[in-house]
Amino acid sequence: MTPTPEPDFPRYQADDFEGTPAGPCDLILEGGVASGAVHPYVVLELAQRHNLHSIGATSAGANAGVLAAAAEYARTVRGDPAGFVRFQEVCDARAGALGELFQEEPGFEPLMALFKGRGGLLSRALAGFRRPLLAGGLAGAVAGVVLAFAGWEWPASTAEILAAFVIVPGGAFLGALAAAGLTALRLRRRLDARLGICTGLTRYGAGETAITDWLHESIQHIAFGGAPGKVLTFGDLEGHPRRKVRLRLVASNLSQQKPHTLPETWPEEGRYRPAEWARLFPPAIMAHLKACTRDTGSGTRSLPSRADLPILVASRMSMSVPVLFEPVPVELPDVETARRVQELSGRPGAPPLPPSWLRVLFSDGGFTSNFPIHLFDAPLPAWPTYAVDFESLPTGAGGGSRVLVLDGETGVRIHDVQSAAGFVGAMLDTSRNWNDLLLSLLPIHRDRIARVHLAPGEGGLNLSMTRAEVRALMSYGLEAGRKLAQTSFPDHQVRRARSLYAGLLQVSRQARRVWTAGGLGGAFRAGQLPAQGLTARDRGRIATAIDTLSAIAGLPRASKAVVPAPEGQTRITARY
Repeated sequence: MTPTPEPDFPRYQADDFEGTPAGPCDLILEGGVASGAVHPYVVLELAQRHNLHSIGATSAGANAGVLAAAAEYARTVRGDPAGFVRFQEVCDARAGALGELFQEEPGFEPLMALFKGRGGLLSRALAGFRRPLLAGGLAGAVAGVVLAFAGWEWPASTAEILAAFVIVPGGAFLGALAAAGLTALRLRRRLDARLGICTGLTRYGAGETAITDWLHESIQHIAFGGAPGKVLTFGDLEGHPRRKVRLRLVASNLSQQKPHTLPETWPEEGRYRPAEWARLFPPAIMAHLKACTRDTGSGTRSLPSRADLPILVASRMSMSVPVLFEPVPVELPDVETARRVQELSGRPGAPPLPPSWLRVLFSDGGFTSNFPIHLFDAPLPAWPTYAVDFESLPTGAGGGSRVLVLDGETGVRIHDVQSAAGFVGAMLDTSRNWNDLLLSLLPIHRDRIARVHLAPGEGGLNLSMTRAEVRALMSYGLEAGRKLAQTSFPDHQVRRARSLYAGLLQVSRQARRVWTAGGLGGAFRAGQLPAQGLTARDRGRIATAIDTLSAIAGLPRASKAVVPAPEGQTRITARY
């Protein structure tokens, strides 16, 4: 059988990245486990035209995000454009051993087969459990033989022979079933203790480096070249007064059921246990953390400051795909529960109860935002934000391009659900992706998104892809980067202006109904409402600003030509 030829890729040189003729850009990278193989060449193509001002990513996208940030740090802060050449080298080198990045802890081999096996779920499960199935089946068959032939007197009767043909296979089946059940029970106990089958560190005796070790080595190599360098932190990326690289990674705080954008909402008041983190992070990271944190007793240390936080730690938190990776634990003071206990117990005026230090788990950013296109949004952007989104390949498509940049009106695809497994998958995807999906359809976003369409055997949890298959995903990224670079930013700015106009009208009409027509503005300006801490001058400034906003409502109503579809809405939401 003739092997599939690999696509041709450009061989970049350092001088390809010395100038950025199109100025800065922001970049959003979606999660998707093995789908992240698409991202490197998107980064490389855009980095020839733009400096990567801000990089936002989640889940598996965080891996490419930290490597891209390291390359931009080398170029922007250290003046070394060859960082992007090293970026290409490390990504190309690992394309042939993608599955070896994910190394399960001993005892989890049957579960890992569900991720690394080929074929459907049943065939993967049978492959993973083949050893206990064979051992249990053999033991059951032996027991069946003993039971079936015990007490026989030769020549055997026809009934005894028929019974043997039933008892022996039945014993084999029951033995295999019992062995698989016991194995599943042991796996359940191990999973309860670890909450994931991979730590991310290289397993003893493994031939290849596991993902967290590989990321650490790659970050340091890309950022600093051959020179020895300190552990790359968020403070390094943003520490220079004029030359900065913004990296924002989304992780999910499962214990408080909310997302965190790291490092912006990094809980500096928390603490970590070195004994736990040593299982998840390389020795160099642990040494750095020890040097920049303090002992807080009981086997814990304070969390590092945002500036001292290694970008690898944030990436490991964001990429913690459930079951596949152990989550990253920290300890935070639970002030709110103590306050509520006191209030609900009828002692609101009593001295506050001391907070309890509780374990908090940081896991896959894809739980809460798998496509965080909102991260660097602005009403009127000064430079483009590009994004890469993964979608399933529609039935009947194929043989041509896999990448689309949609323009004009667009709607939501309909996915046919025909099985219980498909129904469960649709429920999970809807609950975690609906907000990202609707944002991607807005005219203020959609013309900057490269939508990469993947077939069922590509990306996702297909960790056993061949080198040729991984390189095919990389070629989609090359195409996506080139298509994004060809889009018109002035056209995009005009769309943003139209949408901003529609949003201002919407907010203004809502404000006028209460502020002007309802009389709130006059009462506020006159000081007839409680406004602790506000002087008459403060009230006057606020009132003048809202009066000006309310006046916008008198402008002509936006027509279909003014508001691109689908129409958005302006609202206040919490930052995360």
